[in-house]
Amino acid sequence: MLLVSTGNVRNSELEAIFTANLESIADKFDTFDFIEISQQAIIFHV
Repeated sequence: MLLVSTGNVRNSELEAIFTANLESIADKFDTFDFIEISQQAIIFHV
């Protein structure tokens, strides 16, 4: 599951967050079942 908790951001900002982190997020789903992405961080929950 991917939880997007960025708050109120423009679509362009949300797209930039995903573009910058997409490869890392996809790779981490091999290890983690629950990933949270915010404006400040990506959190990998155990």
